[in-house]
Formats: sequence, structure tokens, C-alpha cells
Amino acid sequence: MKLKILIAVLGLMLIARTLNAQESKTSSDNFYIDLSATLGNFYGGDISLNYIHNNKVSFQFFYNRFERKDPSVPADYSGGLVDLFTFGGKYPNERLESIGILGGLVLPYKGSKKGRWNLRAGFAYSKFRKPMNYEKLDAGIVGSLFVGNYSWLFEESESMSLVLKPELEIAFFKHVGTGFHANLIYNKHAFIVGLGLSIKFGFVRGKLAN
Repeated sequence: MKLKILIAVLGLMLIARTLNAQESKTSSDNFYIDLSATLGNFYGGDISLNYIHNNKVSFQFFYNRFERKDPSVPADYSGGLVDLFTFGGKYPNERLESIGILGGLVLPYKGSKKGRWNLRAGFAYSKFRKPMNYEKLDAGIVGSLFVGNYSWLFEESESMSLVLKPELEIAFFKHVGTGFHANLIYNKHAFIVGLGLSIKFGFVRGKLAN
């Protein structure tokens, strides 16, 4: 919860910085917020704060969260009506949450002056949660229908992660853009790889190259 509050506060600071900045016509620095979704062997997304200096180097501070169905869930598992009414919120998923920083190299995109390649890599502090110790409940037919037929415990662990996130960013407008990225996260508990789409808000595009 503290992490999410920190992200929200930093996001508001970035918005204020963007709205109050004196945007010179020759400025090529960019400050913006990313909201992105990624789909692969896990699914999830992230919110990030971004800075690009002189269209050459970039920095990204991010929080992300990814989940997937636990591969070891019993074949006869049923979450009952509780799982149905919570839209799968009670399902025993594996979950990885991370906070980290990336540095990157910015290169021009030959297909459009409004596009750029942002080749980022860095590290993150991650928390991994995995369901363990499944036990079948003797709740009868009615009990299984409502609350499911298994109980379990979550095992939580922490580690450092290596993160790679190359992205093609397209700044359609000065304050709005989008991006198409690959996302790779590796640590001793999980290996996540996927493709995603992002929406960008803020001072997304500086002076266009001639």
C-alpha cells in the first residue's frame, strides 16, 4: 500500500512539473507518465515515470504487477461461487510485484519523425507470491459450491530482478503518445516475457528533428 501511495504522489508531482514547465521551442527533454499492459507467460502491467534527455538517454522509475495461474493447482480445483463473484480474485495465482529503475539509449525511428526507439535495461526489487500446501476441504457438495473445494497458503519471497524493456514510442501529439514494447523480467523465482502496449501522458515530444 505504501508503494502505491508513493507512485501516486510521484505521478502528481510529475503532472505538476509538466503543467508548470516553461516549454521552450528548442527543448528536447521529455517528462511523461506511462500506463502499460503486457501479455505473455504472465499478464499484468505497470505505471512508470519517464525522463528523456536531449533525445539520447532515458530513465524510467516504475512499479509493475504480473500474475498467472499457478501451474501446480490441483486438476479438480473449484473456487465455488466466491471465486465467480470476485471475478477470479480468490483464485490461487502466482504474483510478482516489482519497483525499479531503468536506463536507456534513445535512437531515431526511420519510419516517422514522431517515433523513437527506447532501449532500456535495469534492475528491480521484487516480491513473489506463490500458492503452497493445497488441502482438499471436506465441506460437502453445498460447501464446495459456495466456498470451493481447496484451501492453500501463500509463500512470499523477495529478490532482485533483471529487467529488459525495449520499446518503440510514437508521440502522436506533444502531450499524448503510445508505445509497443517487449518486457523481460528475470529473477530466481520467475521468468516473465511478454509483449505490451502503453499510453503516455505528459511532455511526450520535444522539438522534432529536421
